Amino acid sequence: MFLFLPDENTWKFINTFAPWFSAIGTLAAVSTSLYLAFADRTKLTISILPTSHSEPLKVLVENNRDQGVMVQCSYVRIGKARANLKVLTNPTRIAGRDVHPFDFPFKDVDTHVEVAMVKTSKRRRRKIKLGVQRLAGKRFEVTVKGYAEERIQSKVKEVNELIRTKRKRSPNRQFRFP
Repeated sequence: MFLFLPDENTWKFINTFAPWFSAIGTLAAVSTSLYLAFADRTKLTISILPTSHSEPLKVLVENNRDQGVMVQCSYVRIGKARANLKVLTNPTRIAGRDVHPFDFPFKDVDTHVEVAMVKTSKRRRRKIKLGVQRLAGKRFEVTVKGYAEERIQSKVKEVNELIRTKRKRSPNRQFRFP
């Protein structure tokens, strides 16, 4: 029976791979642990409750994970222009598996719609979204529908008319709200 035994040079060559395999294993372990440590696994669900004409817009933000989350601010977005609607003065903590209500007074929504419309270059009907931003920077949004959309779209039309009349009167085409 013939048994192949490598000589000394072959064993030296095979042993050069051991540090490479240990380095690759170390890099894989470190990258996996960093991914797990910094991965943003937070999931927030935003729902808008129907309200009457005089009441503020009611928004429920639900945290679907076990860990708590800090919500920094909330905003209204028309098309691609976003105007921050600072309903929250301090960052708010939403505990795991908890629901937190927010009120958006239409007076404040109207003010921020005006700001967003000045930022928007095209003045056509666009989607209106309501969102919250985490302290870490990730945003969660929901499209506004129903009465709230009609109410905000009427303000958008009003602001469009105001912008058109101001631009007709001003030669340099710069517009600012009083």
